[in-house]
Amino acid sequence: MRKIYRCLFVCTSFFCLLSNVKAQDSTKSKEPDKSYFETGVSFLNNNNYFGRHDSLKIPYLIPSIVYYNKSGFYVGTSLSYLTSAGYSRVDLVELEAGYDFTKGKTSGSLSM
Repeated sequence: MRKIYRCLFVCTSFFCLLSNVKAQDSTKSKEPDKSYFETGVSFLNNNNYFGRHDSLKIPYLIPSIVYYNKSGFYVGTSLSYLTSAGYSRVDLVELEAGYDFTKGKTSGSLSM
């Protein structure tokens, strides 16, 4: 049974990485990048803390939203909502801000 899960994981990872492979475009667009929002929701069915697992399942629903400005600045937030029966609550709220930059062949990121 583990071999099936392992094979499924490897195949899924391969196809996810394959979608990010892009050829270089020699006709670069002169239009400036646009600012945009990005939203997402993830589900974690058994959280661990510094590699330690609890005997009880700890399921979390994690919605997030990030705003990317065309200048390179971004700000985002997410919260971890515990969905366990009897313990439904928000356990964690995360705020993130940063700046992505590219100068010639050098790129980098600063975040807090």
